[in-house]
Amino acid sequence: IIHQFFYLKNRVGFHLNKITMPTSLFLDWNKSIVPFWVSSILAVFFSNIGVVISALFLGLESSGVYFIANRIAMITSLILMSYNIVVAPFLSKKFSENKISEAASVARKSALHVFFINGALLCGFILFGPWILEIFGDSYSAAYEVGIILLISYLLASFFGPNDIFLNMSGKERNAMKISIFGCLISAILMAIGAYFGDVILLAYCTLISLCFTRFLMWLEVKKTLRVNVSVTSVFIK
Repeated sequence: IIHQFFYLKNRVGFHLNKITMPTSLFLDWNKSIVPFWVSSILAVFFSNIGVVISALFLGLESSGVYFIANRIAMITSLILMSYNIVVAPFLSKKFSENKISEAASVARKSALHVFFINGALLCGFILFGPWILEIFGDSYSAAYEVGIILLISYLLASFFGPNDIFLNMSGKERNAMKISIFGCLISAILMAIGAYFGDVILLAYCTLISLCFTRFLMWLEVKKTLRVNVSVTSVFIK
């Protein structure tokens, strides 16, 4: 990861500066690379910290249960990523043209699609989860309840909309980075408390609370700085 960062900053940045990119745009790109990099690292951190904490406080068996449930729930991340890949360039273009309302409209529709797909995945796991977990063995049947809680957490998180990508594409990537750092710290503390005083179920509930809290902060930042609402409710309530 460190090698990737310095390669992008030194080699790719040099190429863009000397050949293809005006100086002003290059300076903006150079200033944005660190927040993007930090946010990407924190996303990976958040998706795996629960497994590490469960192994430290609850033992390897509980860690295995959480790992399986977490990997099933992270299917929703693939859905979100596929939408972000398509939506992000469009949002960046609209922000460069100062068409914030059009960017917000696309973000709202994306939020609604992701929310309903995540809801369908949750319903599917509720119905077929026990059979899916049988693939991994009888000992992983305990992952059913944990998987439901984690899928609910991703569903509720998607309710707030793609505020992180909205901040990043609007040039406020440092705001998104600061919220991500704070959210990850809160997540690590909450998960450690839940694992120490409870079990893998309480750990999953702490994941839900911390994820929704971070998404809420992102939503609040977009409302405060850009004065738009890209949550699911904004599709129906203007």
